[in-house]
Amino acid sequence: MQYYCPVCFAPVERDAVRCPACGIDIAEWEQSHTFTERLIHSLRHPNPEARMSAIITLGNRGEAGAALPLAECALVHPHDVVQGLAIVESLRRLPDTSEKAAAQEMLRRHPSRLIRQAAESIRAATGLSQGGPAMRLSCLPVSFFQDIIEGRMTIGEWARIGAEVGLDGIDISVLFLKSLEPAYLAEVRRSIEEAGTRLVMVTSYPDFTHPDPAERRRQIELERAYIRAAGRLGAELIRVTAGQAHPGLDERDGIRWALEGLLACEDAGREAGVRLVLENHGKPGCWQYTDFDQPTHIFLELARGIRGTSIGINFDTANPIAYGDDPLPILEQVMDQVVSIHAADTSTRGALNHVLLGTGLVPFAAIFAFLKRSGFAGWICMEENSRLGVEGVRRAAAFIRATWEAAGA
Repeated sequence: MQYYCPVCFAPVERDAVRCPACGIDIAEWEQSHTFTERLIHSLRHPNPEARMSAIITLGNRGEAGAALPLAECALVHPHDVVQGLAIVESLRRLPDTSEKAAAQEMLRRHPSRLIRQAAESIRAATGLSQGGPAMRLSCLPVSFFQDIIEGRMTIGEWARIGAEVGLDGIDISVLFLKSLEPAYLAEVRRSIEEAGTRLVMVTSYPDFTHPDPAERRRQIELERAYIRAAGRLGAELIRVTAGQAHPGLDERDGIRWALEGLLACEDAGREAGVRLVLENHGKPGCWQYTDFDQPTHIFLELARGIRGTSIGINFDTANPIAYGDDPLPILEQVMDQVVSIHAADTSTRGALNHVLLGTGLVPFAAIFAFLKRSGFAGWICMEENSRLGVEGVRRAAAFIRATWEAAGA
């Protein structure tokens, strides 16, 4: 019988004290986590039999807190219909809560018609209605990027700030990571969990549109390594990009190369228990050029190319305005693929000039009203770049929560 590390799921000997891959003290980790927490974590296991065991046990135990993780598991493995139907059955056994209703809404957008129908049957049988989906809030601390990258703030310290502000989770960039070694990642994960929070999204910057084929292959391998790292960190999502708009790049080549890169990484996400989300992106500081998908028609073409896969969309609210479009009409065209929202704001049409959320041009009230009508139950991940420090994060979170509550009222 094969035994696995309970944290990173690497194969271990039956009597192993420490995981040879991530260095975790196995007994200590198991003692510090409840049986329910360990079961929920097992939903990320690369072995489908291990996942199925956790799915069935969580349903039999009626663990209310498992509703959203169960739905996320189904969406990370969209082609495993047997597993998906087992998840629906386990959801049926859970208490009727707002989280269960949100999980049902998530499954109503599952690629499999059978699973969508099964999820709808629970809703009809229980009469559950969200009447306003629960909103889960995390934050990418762009205001703190240089502090974290240059070592003046640790990821653990950022996690403590997020917990103190009342976020439901935090986001980080791959630029924060000093290493991809399992032992280092296990230590980072411990620092996040000890802060009393969770890692929601890791943002990465793959350049799948590079004109050099060798570099494109290197970008795929690097991104797969980042995906594995995100899994070891316990992240739910990893933000991916199409690549840079390199000078002279033919549009047809760019679309083909971007889709090739994205699809070449999909299986790594399934194995790591992390869902890839493509963003309508702009230009990060680590790139020379803007994102190839910045023109709306290219982004929509890429969205069509990943439809039906496990790759979702992380929709950024400010980037469309930065290149002269309005976000809501674009959001409406990809809503069935949206997994998360990057809540960002800009003061300028035609340029990305980050400001405190709610003080720029982004129509958050209209966007949130549409999300509510659509039954959105994913994460709202703030891209906080007001340069106001902790106070900026606090004010941004208060604005997003208040605007969500008021939207559509």
